[in-house]
Amino acid sequence: MKRALIFDATGLLYYREPGHYEPLRELLRRQGLKVRNPWIVYDVVNRYSKVGIIHQKEMIEIFLKVLGIYTPKFAREYFKTYKKLKSQVKLCPHVKEGLKKLYDMGFKLFVFSDSSTTSLEKLKWLKKLKIAKYFDKVICSCDVGYLKSDIKKFRKFLRMINVRKNNAVFVYHELQDVVSAKLLGVTCVSVKKGILEDYYIKDLSELPELMKKLNKC
Repeated sequence: MKRALIFDATGLLYYREPGHYEPLRELLRRQGLKVRNPWIVYDVVNRYSKVGIIHQKEMIEIFLKVLGIYTPKFAREYFKTYKKLKSQVKLCPHVKEGLKKLYDMGFKLFVFSDSSTTSLEKLKWLKKLKIAKYFDKVICSCDVGYLKSDIKKFRKFLRMINVRKNNAVFVYHELQDVVSAKLLGVTCVSVKKGILEDYYIKDLSELPELMKKLNKC
């Protein structure tokens, strides 16, 4: 019997418009950035923040120092803009509809997000989107110290939420996120075709009906 669903967050529950982070690019240009693609550096440094080795503010300071454009004043300005833009999210289509039905059906719902944003902060985003009430727990990687893709730790995550793998369903939209759940034998549902899914849905409005079918098997 499937009793719990674990959701990724960005790109599945909420999204940001293309070009959303353009103000950050403009700040970097204004500061005299000469590197063509600074986001490669950001991704490297952000990995440490996502697992809680460094906090988000320190991550931004290191990012700017590596790029050679750090000053304390600019770091404060950049971080303020960064935090503001990060929190500006929009609800993906049919998310609220699907979550409400699943909640009313009695399923336990969880969010596990690979993020340098804390669980408490992300919960505030979900509250603004009016979907926080449907989740039993929101967990971010920076708070627990590991990513969803950590094969040894995904089992630990299931123990944390007190859910057995045979009772769990993992809902995702990116191939990198499913590796651990797949190896562990958790049922995997994707909103994109061809990324190792056991089942495919177009959006979360189709998930309640799929769960009914799975629990009849």
